[in-house]
Amino acid sequence: RAIGVLSSVGFRTTRRPEHWLFQAHREGIKIDVIFRPIGVSVPELFRGADDLEVDGVCMSVARLEDVFAWRLLALSEDTLYRFERHLPSARAVREQVDWAEVEERTSHSPFAQSFFTLLRGLSIIALDAPAGNRPTRHIHHPDRVSIVKQPR
Repeated sequence: RAIGVLSSVGFRTTRRPEHWLFQAHREGIKIDVIFRPIGVSVPELFRGADDLEVDGVCMSVARLEDVFAWRLLALSEDTLYRFERHLPSARAVREQVDWAEVEERTSHSPFAQSFFTLLRGLSIIALDAPAGNRPTRHIHHPDRVSIVKQPR
């Protein structure tokens, strides 16, 4: 349905080689539509999402642990070139993520294991906090002060 709606309003849609993603493009705007997240079902995704008000609109915002788990589980020999994209994100939100949870959820992936070795080697993370300790969320908007959300 999303492809049809985006196409009907002038977006050019592209099915990506990944089995969980398509993209829509129009006038310099790119939209990634993840329709089958890896490592979590769509109902689980929405059950775990935080409801936040952003620019006056209430929306479900995925947990950072879910986002990093998807990213790491999506890595393969064909997509390994994207590995370096995840380091700046991890550095930017390092205190807001339960890294022990993400590492546990992705432990079967050699790519994820490599990522955690790199995070530790670069001192981006330290895994001395117990899993399940959800940090405070900071939602950043470029023109606004951070919105702080205490975890459930």
